[in-house]
Amino acid sequence: MYLRLVQASVDPARTGEFSAAYAQKVLPALAQATGCLYAALAVNARKRDRAVSLSLWNSRAEAEAYDKSGVFHELIELSRPFFSESTAWQLRLSEDLRLVYDAVKEEPVVQTYLGDDEYGTAGPAAGASCGFLRVVSMLVRPGKAEELTRLYRERVLVELRREPGCCSIQLAQSASDPLEFISLTIWESAAAAERYETSGRFGALRRVLQPTLSALYQWKVMRERDLGLTTTTSEDMSVDGYVILTSRAFGRGQAT
Repeated sequence: MYLRLVQASVDPARTGEFSAAYAQKVLPALAQATGCLYAALAVNARKRDRAVSLSLWNSRAEAEAYDKSGVFHELIELSRPFFSESTAWQLRLSEDLRLVYDAVKEEPVVQTYLGDDEYGTAGPAAGASCGFLRVVSMLVRPGKAEELTRLYRERVLVELRREPGCCSIQLAQSASDPLEFISLTIWESAAAAERYETSGRFGALRRVLQPTLSALYQWKVMRERDLGLTTTTSEDMSVDGYVILTSRAFGRGQAT
């Protein structure tokens, strides 16, 4: 299993148009891509100007073949009218050796992950009504990746499969950083995901994985426990929720 997450800034006023274009152009194109199992367009539940396109693939080779075919870049250009005009500032050295800031348009960011059927499912079944995406990002301590996957398989996966409204589960490791993992779940609704999070079951499963997480995360937990201080860091376990605007399951093997 291979996951691609394409993140972009979008115009919140045009998400309806973007969803329609995605359903009419992007999903049919992915349906023709060998090995694509599932695709969805979603917007961040709290930051409506942040969108993500998720696709699940049989293998890394098939996803990379799709990328090299040029279709992905064609679809990015098709989607560009719906992106916001956000910019970032880049520091560079000028020809006369002065430090200058340049405004640079933000481009979509592609993140790729290696998954395994042993640690989840391939995505919602065709015809399933699943409207909410939840992504938990984690950094593990060096040498703890295997322990994390074991604990996830033996404890987390078992509990999530029992959770009402959970359509799909997948643990995946970053293709570029072996210490970065995501737990990706797709739910029937935002309400179903919220019930899970507020029930205390998410907190209990987080504690199961806690011994494998980064040293900075361990420091944060100790700080909260002993001093009652909450600290947010770039290496913290983070949770992001996305409302799925449109999606489609293609099935296994050759997409149809």
